[in-house]
Amino acid sequence: MSYSFRQVSYNLPGLGKMATSNQANYNDRNEITGWTTTVNDEPAIIRYRLPSNQRIVSDAYAQSGKAVMQCYLSTKSQWEICAE
Repeated sequence: MSYSFRQVSYNLPGLGKMATSNQANYNDRNEITGWTTTVNDEPAIIRYRLPSNQRIVSDAYAQSGKAVMQCYLSTKSQWEICAE
């Protein structure tokens, strides 16, 4: 069983439509067993970048409340979509 809590579609000039999603996976006892993240239905990871220079920062830095862009990086095609 899985529940999608975030799904975003983008229309990128010159590239067309792209989509990201992040889903929590649950077992029969309704406990979270993991996460599934995708870019255009390809497996992906989430990472964070600084808005000023796009440098990658740690998860701890991103959780500190400072301004970051959340990025979805496809592990297959290497497409990356970021948003503030």
